[in-house]
Amino acid sequence: MRMFIGTYTDESSSEGIYRCDFDARSGEMSECSLAHAADNPAYVLGNGDGTILYAVNERNLTDAPEDAAVRAYAIDRADGSLSLIGEQPVDIAGPCHLGMAPDQRAVFAACYQGGGVAMVPLDANGAPQPSISVAHVGSSVHPERQTSPHAHSANVTTDGSRLIVADLGIDKTLVYAVSYDPPGLTELSSISSSPGAGPRHLAFAPRGDRAYLMGELNMTITALSFEATSGTFAALQTISTLTAESGHSADGVNSTADVHVHPSGRFAYSSNRGPDSISVYAIDEKSGNLTLLANEPTRGSTPRGFRLTADGRWLVAANEASDTLYSFAVGADTGALTATGHHTQVPMPASVAFVA
Repeated sequence: MRMFIGTYTDESSSEGIYRCDFDARSGEMSECSLAHAADNPAYVLGNGDGTILYAVNERNLTDAPEDAAVRAYAIDRADGSLSLIGEQPVDIAGPCHLGMAPDQRAVFAACYQGGGVAMVPLDANGAPQPSISVAHVGSSVHPERQTSPHAHSANVTTDGSRLIVADLGIDKTLVYAVSYDPPGLTELSSISSSPGAGPRHLAFAPRGDRAYLMGELNMTITALSFEATSGTFAALQTISTLTAESGHSADGVNSTADVHVHPSGRFAYSSNRGPDSISVYAIDEKSGNLTLLANEPTRGSTPRGFRLTADGRWLVAANEASDTLYSFAVGADTGALTATGHHTQVPMPASVAFVA
């Protein structure tokens, strides 16, 4: 199995997107090498058949959109090298996260700095076409992080008809109806988080009627029910991502980041920066509510992104500030994470994508 790693190239030695081999028998990772040079390819996402890798180029972190783009790379199945097949600019600054339509007709980019979302149609070969975008409006209570919109993730429902965008800056998660011919986004609804929560990443459970939303700023996770026809969420439960024993980082730098649901639908996982851990949750099958089971240290600093393998047997955490990736075995019956002892190094890793 091959693994691609998105990185930040500003203020680091990173040169772009990296690749390494992942042993699905042991969790061992090979030494990483550069797959393709790029500027701030912070988020990477593979297509369904493992032939194309998409990446944001978070190249401009000012309010201006110049150089903000989505790129598509053909994957050489023999050696994992990448070849650029297309690039499209987006007119909102700071694309930081990607979601993909299930039939691969489009990718969607959440744009943090400019505060909005872009839809990038794909042609029959997977190459990006001219984008459309929607800018968000508003603010919330945090004096530094919430003076304007900051969209942080873009998730597409399994039927491709709805796009979910969590916006940290306005404490709202917005639902859009998606049209593909012609491309279009129409806002249907939104759900507000607690003031100052800062909604960041969201993950759906396999059936699509439950979702789990990170509060970056207040270190929480919220269980949501979702009604796809009307495009509406309802909050079920909000809990801390940290156990009483774990606590906050002593230096006061604490925030959540990524979230994923196990393919079985029985467990969820989220990352904590500051405490530097992965939270493990059991999901109640009937209610969708969470029980926090453990905080597993990531053996590094600032776990920004992580990823489960498609079979749910392994988890790899990307420790952004310590330039490391560590692998963990996932307990099939308990969801517990067990460190394999295997790790590899990549400069400022931010996201992980597995390609079979």
